[in-house]
Amino acid sequence: MRAQEDRAVEVTTLVRDAVANAVANVMRKKGRKAVPLFRKTKKRAARGGARPAGGSLARLIEGIEKAERGRR
Repeated sequence: MRAQEDRAVEVTTLVRDAVANAVANVMRKKGRKAVPLFRKTKKRAARGGARPAGGSLARLIEGIEKAERGRR
């Protein structure tokens, strides 16, 4: 029951905001830019793009190992 109420409130809020946006665009002055209807979403990074490439990861590990050897 609570989930249905939350969903009804969410839908009502979205419709209210859409209508307010449309009215603002209709009532705007001629020289002004229209309010965008939707926000642009950021593209997600590719799955493998977030991690460093294998070669650079190997170099990173080698650098850490060299630094540890130098401390001993």
